[in-house]
Amino acid sequence: MKTKIKASRRAMGMNYAIREVTVPAAAAKKAGKDLLDLNIGDPNKWDFETPEYFKATLRAAVDETDNGYGDSQGNLDLREAIV
Repeated sequence: MKTKIKASRRAMGMNYAIREVTVPAAAAKKAGKDLLDLNIGDPNKWDFETPEYFKATLRAAVDETDNGYGDSQGNLDLREAIV
């Protein structure tokens, strides 16, 4: 048996701004406008290619042996570089 969790009052009041464009976009589409749904975050849907350097870097990171959880305060070298 599944128990439905009720959202808190604070959670019910949360807004997700990027999704707010979907209502007027749906109305515009219904009115015959030709729109691209770029707000969804699926660039492959519109033939935007993932850059090769990004894919190569991702593959290299997967092959690394040190790819587990990091320090809870973050990488010290990175933190020092940012400061």
